[in-house]
Amino acid sequence: MTDHSPAGLPAMDVRAGRLMAVAAALAALLLPGCGAARRDEAEPAPTAVRVALAAPASARQGVSASGTAAYERQSTLSFRVGGVISRLTVDMGSRIRVGQPLARIAGTDIQQQLASRDAELARATRTLARLEALAQSGSVASAAVQDQRDTVEQARAAAAAARYDQQSATLVSPFSGVVLERLSQLGETVGAGQAILRVADYDSPLVIRVPLAERDAEGIAIGTPAEVRFEGRQALPGRVAKSQPLVDGATGTRMVEVRLPSGGHGQSGAIASVRFPSSAAPAQPSLAAVPAEAFVPRSGREGGVFTVGANGRARFVRLRLVRFEADDAVVAGLSPGTRVVTAGAGYLKDGDPVLVAGGN
Repeated sequence: MTDHSPAGLPAMDVRAGRLMAVAAALAALLLPGCGAARRDEAEPAPTAVRVALAAPASARQGVSASGTAAYERQSTLSFRVGGVISRLTVDMGSRIRVGQPLARIAGTDIQQQLASRDAELARATRTLARLEALAQSGSVASAAVQDQRDTVEQARAAAAAARYDQQSATLVSPFSGVVLERLSQLGETVGAGQAILRVADYDSPLVIRVPLAERDAEGIAIGTPAEVRFEGRQALPGRVAKSQPLVDGATGTRMVEVRLPSGGHGQSGAIASVRFPSSAAPAQPSLAAVPAEAFVPRSGREGGVFTVGANGRARFVRLRLVRFEADDAVVAGLSPGTRVVTAGAGYLKDGDPVLVAGGN
């Protein structure tokens, strides 16, 4: 076999050089394709979305709810100690005056307890006097005298509590007014704290206690006007007198009290419908309504929407949720007329390419 290798080079080295040249050529051909593949992996396909235009939103739509009427000064009376009702002088509808005795429980046990406490106090006081006299002559240590003084104070407190129990055996009216309801009967055995009478001050205004959803209670401040209507009667003007700051964990509502003007309108316990007109709430700037699906929550009432930029990419705009209203979310910080992503917003990240498939 004839050797055609260049002079001075072994045949194997020549073959190796030729193979390296072929490999370099192939690499040069394949590298552009690999770069394109990497670019395809880094650039996801555009997400198909729908868009809508943000619409102007009022500061607040009217809020309507039902509430229960009650006098502002209204009390449920009960005995501090238990016993048998021995006297009950009033009934539902009875007029009462401040300080008037209304009911009493039999006081045999209470009297005996008071007598016993008074006797213990007298005995402790005599013992203290004897010990103080002995201490002057050095027959009794001063520590023993101090201990007896403490015993006297304890006995005095027990006697005062028994005397208070005796006074608590009689229910007296805390104000002038009317008995709304009698909840116990003469001769009935009642426990401490059991409701006996419900009374009200007729001179105090009538208030409507209205439970409102948290989003509805926002913006309804003290002094906000309201329209109150009892069944079969004309609407009455009222104003918010109290607004509970805490949300009831069981119902998710906040209690708002609407005070009616004096004049005896309505009755305690009656149900009234209450409307807070839209004009009553303070105006809020830069409000816009977007479809609820466009709002992407982040934390609490913080969140935002995605808009579509001129470069065809999604841009996340941070906003604050004011409230939900029917199928819309009312947000603060967005200009009406802004094009926002609706369907597909939940799948986007800031800067993702998008393809608008429908909408405004």
